[in-house]
Amino acid sequence: MTATRKMTTRAIARADNENRGGNLDHDRDSRPRSVVQDTSVIPWKGTAMTTRIATVIIALALAATLAGGPAMIYAAAPEKVPVEFKVRVSEKGFLDEKGTLYSAKHVLTVPKDAVVTITFLLGEDLTSLAVGDTHQIAVKSEDGWKQETGSIWIMNRESSLTFRTSENGRVQYRAYCILDCIGMEHLTNLIIQVAAT
Repeated sequence: MTATRKMTTRAIARADNENRGGNLDHDRDSRPRSVVQDTSVIPWKGTAMTTRIATVIIALALAATLAGGPAMIYAAAPEKVPVEFKVRVSEKGFLDEKGTLYSAKHVLTVPKDAVVTITFLLGEDLTSLAVGDTHQIAVKSEDGWKQETGSIWIMNRESSLTFRTSENGRVQYRAYCILDCIGMEHLTNLIIQVAAT
């Protein structure tokens, strides 16, 4: 070996030894190590252990994908947006938001196959004798399905009920007050009609 080559080898050995925290002056037997790391130092590199770990990771990823079910593969059908209607309850009957009385000619039309929330609001004037009345509204379909609100009165001025329209082929509902109150004979006129399309 030439003197230059010995010095270069010695410089590489010194740098390598210092990087490992050693001292070349006290470690005369140390040899220069190449820049490429020796795989024999890492017990799992290049062995069957690497293959096993990779297999386990792939198996876990596959299991997680399959456990998610079809929801991960297929997009769910979009739900229709819930629709809300407000109906005023007074001794005169059921009124829409503009104050128009619902009747057989003026029905509440709701969309087909939609989640509908109807909020019944106390619509009595404070000067009315009926202001102290309590109302409880039932919504009933022609096949006997029925749902009721909570009590509506001066201390609880609104109550809602939510249902899915067109369930079991229902196309029409009727709302009425089930409590004895002033104007009860007028609180039978709310017809809820499911739109054809």
